[in-house]
This record gives sequence, structure tokens and C-alpha cells, in this order.
Amino acid sequence: MSGRIETLADGVLAGDRRSLARALTLVESERDVDRNAARELVERLQAGSGPARRIGITGPPGAGKSTLIEQLGLRFVEAGKRVCVLAVDPTSSRTGGSILGDKTRMAELARKVGVFIRPSPTGDGSGALGARTREALDVLGSGPFDYLVLETAGSGQADTDVAGMVDVLVLVLAPGGGDELQGMKRGIRELADLIVVNKADGDTRQLARSTASDYARSVPAAGRDAVVSCSALEGTGLDELAGRIADLADSAPDRQAAESTPDRDASGAIGRLNHVALATADVEKATAFYRDVLGAKVSEPKPLPEHGVTTVFVRLPNTALELLEPLGEKSPIGGFLKRATSGGMHHICCEVDDILAARDRVREQGVRILGDGEPSIGAHGLPVLFLHPKDCFGVLIELEERASVESGE
Repeated sequence: MSGRIETLADGVLAGDRRSLARALTLVESERDVDRNAARELVERLQAGSGPARRIGITGPPGAGKSTLIEQLGLRFVEAGKRVCVLAVDPTSSRTGGSILGDKTRMAELARKVGVFIRPSPTGDGSGALGARTREALDVLGSGPFDYLVLETAGSGQADTDVAGMVDVLVLVLAPGGGDELQGMKRGIRELADLIVVNKADGDTRQLARSTASDYARSVPAAGRDAVVSCSALEGTGLDELAGRIADLADSAPDRQAAESTPDRDASGAIGRLNHVALATADVEKATAFYRDVLGAKVSEPKPLPEHGVTTVFVRLPNTALELLEPLGEKSPIGGFLKRATSGGMHHICCEVDDILAARDRVREQGVRILGDGEPSIGAHGLPVLFLHPKDCFGVLIELEERASVESGE
């Protein structure tokens, strides 16, 4: 590795603004001489990559994405987070130029300490992302940022590539969906973790709420809680929205890592380790230990009454720890802690590409499945199965189907 690339990589890892800008210029370049250097840089950065959580903000033109991102970013900063924004602007197919005005539109956020905003062109004048957006995210994700926000150019229903690049995907819409509601029944709307109807202010306040209600009824899998309305102009609903996005980002599996190998294995064999679950009688004290003593990044506590637990995720570079505290009288963790009063490992979770193939595979080998033997929806909103610990050398194993970014058509 050349000394120039080594120095540039060290600057990116340290969060040096000039190094970040130079690195992004390098990876966005189409010159042959720069492409080799860019690959060398990305390889170096991936070896020391930080745990920045990626938040995708997408939606049609005019929905107010930039204004919303600035207001969310200001709230993240107030919460002590370091924020980076990569804003993709469309390139003209006629002139080859891009306005790249998002940094100007986020002037207040750009002045905050610990914030880095970078406009980026789509390059070919089509689609919602640039040809080098993934590489740009790899560069920025290696810096000392907590949240990396990717704003796409104005997108349509077929612009789904962003879903495989981020941990949390937020779809921003304007009031009065009309035909847009029908057009998004397939594609990006199905992949969004949150749907936000912006501009709930002035004359469009009631229309925005009505539009949000219409969308909520059309996404039964996600439920009404996945659709909210807000006003980036007046600030209404933004504190709650910022908190929800932060919780999703902090607790989400590494979607972009999971999707880096899109071919799915139908054999039912286990894949990557998703997390190790640890039972504790006091999730607050356990969280403080991992955060303050061991220096790990942790999510906010999230109660899950339907599962009888309160969870906190401890983010690690290659996997996660899930802290589980009993919630309710019938919590399975409560029974575990009666036997292991000091807490300890409750289960491990491994991903599979096909949960039904995995079920059939283990059954053929005589391994029992807890419950009725059929997959249920787990805490991540994905199908899961639990294998009987007596058939797994004393270990309770959870199998979770890997998230897919397919449109479902």
C-alpha cells in the first residue's frame, strides 16, 4: 500500500475534514488511475471500519427530504451524536452538471461541531443514487461518526438499491398521495422501515394526517406505527421521529453487510452470527457496563411486551449482543433467571436464507423445534425458530431468516 493512501486512510479514520473530502473525490472519480487508488483506499478503510449506523432518507422530489434531514441531524447532535450526511443530487443528462445544493440547504447543521455534509452527483443522470455511492458510504462509514445519513435524489418506486446500503430506510412523502399510493405498492414502499408524511403544517396539516392514515392502512405487515406525519418546517413530531430512527438504527442488524452476498442458500444451512442474547435482571446496569466499562456503543432500551422482554443491543464490529430483561409475569427470561440468578447467555441467533428449508433440515436430523414447530415473527420483524437446547448440546439456538431487499413481486 502506498504511503499516500495510508496517510489518506489515517486522516479519514480520524475524521479529518480535508481527508474525508479528498477521499470522496478519489472514489467518485472515473479516471482509470484513480480507480486503482480508490480500491486500495476502500480496502484499507474496511480493515479499520467504524460502527457508524447508516440511515437512508428517500422519497419523491419535493417531499422536503433535505429540510427534514437537517432538523433530524440537529436533534442527533443535541443527543451527543456525530453526524455525517451524504446527499445525492441528480446529474443533468444534457449538461453533465449537478447543482449540489444540499449543503447550502442544511446551513445550520453544517455549522455544528462533529458534522460533515457532502453533496454527491448521481453521475449518469438517472436513478436515485450515484455509481459510486456504495464506495462513498464505505469511506464515510469509516470515519468517527455515529450516524451516516444517505439522502437519495428524488426517487420512484423502482429505486430500491438504497435498501441494501443502509441499516434503516425512511421513505418521505408529501401530503396527498393520490396515484402515488398505488404506484408504490411494490418497490421502495415495501422496504421502508418508516414512512413519513412531511409538511403537516398550515393548510396541508389535515391533508398530511389523512395521507398518513391512508398509507398506514395499506401496509398491514408493518402496521400503523410504521407511518407517521410531521412538519420539518414547524418542528412538530420531529423529536419523536428522531428518537424512533435512532432506536431503529442502534438496534438493527447490519443490513448492508447481510446484503453484500445477495445469492440466497436454499439448503437451510446456517450463515452469519446475528447476535448473542444475554439475560439480565437489570438491563440498565448491564448497559452501563458495556457502554462505560467496555466502551461499546449501545441502543436505547426497547420494551417488547409481545415477547416478554426489554431489549438493548450492544453493537460490535462483527455482530451484536442482545441484553434481555424480563417484562411481564410470563416472560421466558424470568424463568431463566430463576435458574441462573446472576444472568448469562440465553441463546445465540444465527441467520439462514430460507427458514422453512432450515426447519426441514433440522427435523430430518431429529432436532426438536420449540413451540408448534412453525416459524413465528421475532423481535426484528423476521421469521424465527428456536431449536431445543437438549438437542443442541445445551445451547438454545435461534434461527432467523435473513432480511431480503427483493420487491416481492
